[in-house]
Amino acid sequence: MSDLLLITTTSDDSDSLVAIARYLVEERLAACAQVGGPCKSYYFWDGKLTDSTEFSLTAKSTVLLFSEVVLAIKGLHSYTLPEIIATPILDCSSEYRNWVLSQLKSNP
Repeated sequence: MSDLLLITTTSDDSDSLVAIARYLVEERLAACAQVGGPCKSYYFWDGKLTDSTEFSLTAKSTVLLFSEVVLAIKGLHSYTLPEIIATPILDCSSEYRNWVLSQLKSNP
């Protein structure tokens, strides 16, 4: 089992996700981050079905840094309630794992 995570958030503003991605990597909270999209999202908000065009950010980090990543995303995100989801990386090559860990700040 790995301690690596894929952390995902979405926004209707790709530029703000680029800023978040850059911040996470610059601060060594994520080894790398990708911004992709657009995609169409459907959800209930304020009691009504809503649809919007959104973009996604996926960052690679660790369980130990997750709470710092959450604080950073919340602080930089334009949404009142941003989606922040962590998906465990169950396995990956040892070389990639070592690279990810070498790019991150020391564990808190």
